[in-house]
Amino acid sequence: MTYWEHVSATAIGALLAFLFGLTLFWIKEKCSNTDQRKKAVKNLLYEFEYNLNLFEEYKKKLTECIEAVSADKRKIYLNLDYDFVGTHFARRFYNEGYLSDFLHQEDMKRWNIFLSKLSPGSETYVEEEVGKWREKNGDKESVYNTLKNERDHIQFAIDMIEYLKTRIKL
Repeated sequence: MTYWEHVSATAIGALLAFLFGLTLFWIKEKCSNTDQRKKAVKNLLYEFEYNLNLFEEYKKKLTECIEAVSADKRKIYLNLDYDFVGTHFARRFYNEGYLSDFLHQEDMKRWNIFLSKLSPGSETYVEEEVGKWREKNGDKESVYNTLKNERDHIQFAIDMIEYLKTRIKL
């Protein structure tokens, strides 16, 4: 075998080895990304179920308060702990760019509304209105409308989660 035959055989062998290594790397990355995406979806769906339970509890509390205000009862207490609402996996799912794989732009707009509706500021305002009512410093219509509006926000969150569960699947 001549010198150039050795050189070309070595170059072809090196090129094939490089391409094989590149292919293996690509396959490994593809599998890794698929696993990460599956974990992200699984965590998000778990967070949805957790939040649904919380929202149903909050909705029940708000309904009881609305009924009490309607009956002119003043001994009502309301504690909405929106800090317990899980958004970690939802925000991660959004930030990692998986959302666009499942939702169109209008859904993404509704997603952002969903994540921002139930805020600590909203929670504080509702609880202050209930406190005013309890201490006879607030009017019935104002506290009633505040409670009803907050319950509507909770229902929006419930409906949004149910919708998202139909769109985001493993």
